This record gives sequence, C-alpha cells and structure tokens, in this order.
Amino acid sequence: MLSEEDRLPGIGVGNRSGSDLPVARLKPDLFSLLFKGCKAERYSAKQHLFMQEDSSDRVYGIISGTIEISLYSPGGRK
Repeated sequence: MLSEEDRLPGIGVGNRSGSDLPVARLKPDLFSLLFKGCKAERYSAKQHLFMQEDSSDRVYGIISGTIEISLYSPGGRK
C-alpha cells in the first residue's frame, strides 16, 4: 500500500486528463519504478488487443485514444 507521501495531489473528480486516477498521482520516481520495464505499442482502430480466452500475461495502459472492452456470448453477441 502506498503512503500519502508517495502520492501527488490529484485534480478533482471528473477530470478526463487521467490525473484523478491513483496511478497518475504517483510521484515520478515511483511511476518510473513501476513502469520501467514497459514498452509502448501502437494499435490500429478496430484491432483486438486480446480475446476473452487469452491468458492474462499483460497489463495495458492507454496513453492516448480510447478503447472498447466487450464481453461476447458463446454465440458471438456482445
């Protein structure tokens, strides 16, 4: 658990910049420590990042743009 000293003050709720998310309020040195092994990847519109049956071996963070997360029924319906 992070102490309050490890966090930067966030901007008000409803701010769409992401600064209201806990991970965005980390001090820069802790943010770097957490994400130093990560690499940036680009994805095309409508491209699937993963499917429901894929194993969980990654964590995604969105730097810019939007993402849709869908759950499909066995019949293929969203």
